[in-house]
Amino acid sequence: MKGRSNLRIAGTLSALDSHDSTPMVTGLWYAVHQTCLSNAERRLILMITDGAPDIDHYDAVVDLVKRCEYSGIDVMGLGISIQLPEELFPKSLMIEQLYQLKSSLFALTRDWLLH
Repeated sequence: MKGRSNLRIAGTLSALDSHDSTPMVTGLWYAVHQTCLSNAERRLILMITDGAPDIDHYDAVVDLVKRCEYSGIDVMGLGISIQLPEELFPKSLMIEQLYQLKSSLFALTRDWLLH
């Protein structure tokens, strides 16, 4: 059953126009949906991206991140060679090299895990 779900998701994602596009709101909506299904006391979405959201969806991403915060879902961003605007992700870091990934992920989540 899980395999069918993964194929459906893959089909949906492959249908998105990926030409110089960052369909961030689509990915974030999916992450929010999956996170809401969790019974965990604390919930975190970590958005890793190499681009800013499509201009048509920028405000939708800002709104969705705010809704997450109001609902008790923390959202953090990790920009790959891009500084993410604080308006989008109040908690974010940027990396430029792959070797920075491990320490950056730890730095982003350390305080969240301890509180």
